[in-house]
Amino acid sequence: PTASFCMAVDVSGNAVTTTDGGSSWSAPDDVDGSNNPASVSCGSTTFCAVVDDQGNAVTYTGSWGAPEHIGGPQMPSVSCVSGGVCVAGDSSSDGFFTSNSGASWTSDVGIGPDQSGVSLYVACQTSTSCPVVDSIGQFFAYDGSGWTSPSFIDGTGTNLASVSCVSSVFCAAVDSNGNAFTYNGSGWSAPT
Repeated sequence: PTASFCMAVDVSGNAVTTTDGGSSWSAPDDVDGSNNPASVSCGSTTFCAVVDDQGNAVTYTGSWGAPEHIGGPQMPSVSCVSGGVCVAGDSSSDGFFTSNSGASWTSDVGIGPDQSGVSLYVACQTSTSCPVVDSIGQFFAYDGSGWTSPSFIDGTGTNLASVSCVSSVFCAAVDSNGNAFTYNGSGWSAPT
């Protein structure tokens, strides 16, 4: 969330932080046992969330809370923004969970027909701008009141593996074949 603060998690459930832009890192802190954390996101230096492949979320508000079971067994992505709002994708149900400051998580909010097993990757910039890509090549977004209809980025069912957005008019997504796609606010580029 800042140029100097970063957090990383490993598959053993440990989190490490840096407050000096990566010059030094903290000792590992066991935050999620052996539940295979899949993603971490920080909305500020005092608020982060981790999701794992057992359907748990763990929040950091200056110290780590206990894992809270919020969804199905496949939670590959979480995105938190300033103000403590987080969105987590649940690949076992093709739905999403949201949290405000980690106090509680909403129940699963589906975004369309059940596509169990489809991985969902979310990249919020604000609480009303949350673009998502999935592992079958679709893009959709939350605009603060609802979800847009899914549309294929390149029309071929590309296996998208990650997305990152710095604004509502610039995102980049990558697929498992080494291709990159960029978004300009109205459409996606051809694969590069």
